[in-house]
Amino acid sequence: MTALSLAGSTAAIRTLEKQCPRGAAANAEGPAGPGQSRILPLPVGYYVDARMSTCEKPFADIAIYLAEDRIVQRGSSCKFTSLKMTGANAFRQTESCPDIDGRPMSATQDYRITGPQSFELVGFGDAWTFCSANRLPAKAKFYRAAK
Repeated sequence: MTALSLAGSTAAIRTLEKQCPRGAAANAEGPAGPGQSRILPLPVGYYVDARMSTCEKPFADIAIYLAEDRIVQRGSSCKFTSLKMTGANAFRQTESCPDIDGRPMSATQDYRITGPQSFELVGFGDAWTFCSANRLPAKAKFYRAAK
């Protein structure tokens, strides 16, 4: 049997790691960089559905906001419970939402990361894409805690 050279293997592995979204294990290493979610490998900020919108003209002025630890939707009556990675490119947000009688009921939404600045709602095809705040119209901005 001949020896196999591992020269350059570390560099090759690091190159591949840069192409993969950071999972929960990587996030446990420490806080995210500026403008990065603490939980997801995505930038914090506004997102619009790119299948129906552009940053300059979001469909019906609908945008969502990815905060450091949750997805915020305008006018939602649900209370945030958790946001976590469920796979290399998948994450889930759980909320407590009132049912028809006003009693709290658990609701989960599963998402798939589709790129370094985009994700989609599994089963619905919403293609949420990051928009810088200066490109988004003022009437589509709603999250008061945004920087």
